[in-house]
Amino acid sequence: MPPKRMTANPVKPARYRAGKPVAPEASSDSDGSDDETNEAQETKARAIPPPPKAASAAKIASNLSKVNLDERRRQAQEQEDRRIAREKAERLAAEEGFVTEEEDEGEDEGDDNEEESESEEESSSEEEAPRRLMIRPKFIPKNQRKAAADPSGQGSSAAKDEEARLAEEEARRKKAADELVEEQIKKDLAARAAGRKHWDDEQASGSDVDTTDDLDPEAELAAWRLRELKRVKRERDRIAEQEAEYEERERRQNLTQEERDAEDAEKMARQKEEKDGRGKMS
Repeated sequence: MPPKRMTANPVKPARYRAGKPVAPEASSDSDGSDDETNEAQETKARAIPPPPKAASAAKIASNLSKVNLDERRRQAQEQEDRRIAREKAERLAAEEGFVTEEEDEGEDEGDDNEEESESEEESSSEEEAPRRLMIRPKFIPKNQRKAAADPSGQGSSAAKDEEARLAEEEARRKKAADELVEEQIKKDLAARAAGRKHWDDEQASGSDVDTTDDLDPEAELAAWRLRELKRVKRERDRIAEQEAEYEERERRQNLTQEERDAEDAEKMARQKEEKDGRGKMS
């Protein structure tokens, strides 16, 4: 009896064919695949770079100790002095009747080194050269040309005169406002005094109602008729004036342009003569 096989599915031997290479035998061991897996994991671990180390407190303190505070204060003071000198020069040029143009001629001097990326406070500072003042002519009004031609004394005197004039106008306006307020206060006080006198006067009449009716009926009737006649007359005059204006408008519309121009010229001449006559009489 043949021996029993150890495997249920025996490996079928490869068949030999002429002119073709024989396939290599498959290895049943898993050691080779395990080695390949380990090598791939090691290669992947080497490809990932380690995280950067955080800067220690000692390193940060050493970087801060490198900052020269005295040098920074000196540079800030120099920039402030240059700014004050520039403003003073501009003011002097403006007083002489000219304006200044500033041309920036800054020279950037920086040190590109590795410490620039470590701290922003170690960035190179820009040193500005003194700014040159460019002078150009400025238009001067006619009334100020003499003062600009002789700025020794006339310019200052003109400025003083202008300041005095402005101060005088301000004082005049203030005085007028004070007088107006004082007058209004006096009026208010007088009105209050009159009101108190009206209420406190014992001899005043007890009522302001007109009680003189029917004292003279005939005179009152005549006055009423006169008022009524005046009212009717005013109404008639208004109607007549409107009709005359309407007729004049229609008459002007029926005229030609030459006739209207002639009438306008005649009317203007007549008005001029009347005006001249009134001037001579006065």
